[in-house]
Amino acid sequence: ATLRLAGIVMVARTGPAACADRSTTRGQARCSATINVVFFNFAILASLIAMSISDCSRTLVVPAACAAGVTGTITGIDLMAASVSGIIASCNLWWEKVRVPPTGVTT
Repeated sequence: ATLRLAGIVMVARTGPAACADRSTTRGQARCSATINVVFFNFAILASLIAMSISDCSRTLVVPAACAAGVTGTITGIDLMAASVSGIIASCNLWWEKVRVPPTGVTT
């Protein structure tokens, strides 16, 4: 849990710089990935807390187990969104360097 909080603090410090340039697709993807990392850390932290409530009691705490499942699902969806943002940023950078003309276009 401490590492998740440290991750949130670290992203909070670098977040404004990551979202400074939103005029390009790459800048938007970089900003989106940064924001998704914050959501991911909060969701995984919530999931860990909910599971610890359920696991540390002597009986099954259904609401806590349910909350852990829901936040775990949200964490997975957010991780996919962050991955897509990272792919877009990387591929866009590659595309800008290659600058392959469309089919049939001559320069």
